[in-house]
Amino acid sequence: MNVKSTFLMTGLLLVPALTLISYPSGAPINRSGSPASNNQNCTSCHNPVGNGAESIDITSNIPADGFKPNTNYTITVTGNANGTTTPRMGFCASVEANGAHVGAVQPQSGSQKISDFITHQSTSISTANGAKSWNFTWNSGSTSGSATVYVSMLFANGNGGDSGDRTRTSSATFTQSFVSQEENTAPEVAIGPNPAQNFTRFTFPATTETQMLEVVDLQGRSTYRAAVESGSTAHFLNVADWANGTYLVRLGTACGRLVVQH
Repeated sequence: MNVKSTFLMTGLLLVPALTLISYPSGAPINRSGSPASNNQNCTSCHNPVGNGAESIDITSNIPADGFKPNTNYTITVTGNANGTTTPRMGFCASVEANGAHVGAVQPQSGSQKISDFITHQSTSISTANGAKSWNFTWNSGSTSGSATVYVSMLFANGNGGDSGDRTRTSSATFTQSFVSQEENTAPEVAIGPNPAQNFTRFTFPATTETQMLEVVDLQGRSTYRAAVESGSTAHFLNVADWANGTYLVRLGTACGRLVVQH
């Protein structure tokens, strides 16, 4: 066999190997960059170049006031190359809380389920105008509190290997519906004015002991905390510097919803 033939055969043998490295048929499990993935992501198999302009958007049809139990929601994962050369994209996603998978995920067109993770299919990796989106279904099940969607994404340069690509990770947290948790059982924190622009007043049943009043945003992040003395029935709050949005108010078992609108 001459040298030219040997070179051609060697090249043919290498092509399948390089193609396999890029996982066109779906990412391996445990690669969403999440706690349940031990923070592993696409860089576990690919050798990314330096930071670029690529980005990940995670959206859903979960209402602004949160998800309800045992309800199906659509999660959309979108990769944006933002001007970089990216003919192909792939991803791995999971929904978790406290380091464990919560609810149940199911694929939609273009995605597939591997264990408790969602990833791309081989027919859904080509980009259009530098972007690519995938949808999957998440059933909230008995999830309480909040759930976080973790995504790791590969922005591939199309060279058939694992070098020169770019990787990104992102996450989005959704909270349980305030209404579904407490609407029918909890006493109310009356709020006025509401929407509030500068100052607002919380009114509630007289406390029998010192309690903590807490205001959180719809991502479950604590925005304000204050001790309310025993016997109190009202609390004033300055929201002039707060961002516009909806906030959840809790005082013991009492609850309410504050809208800040400047």
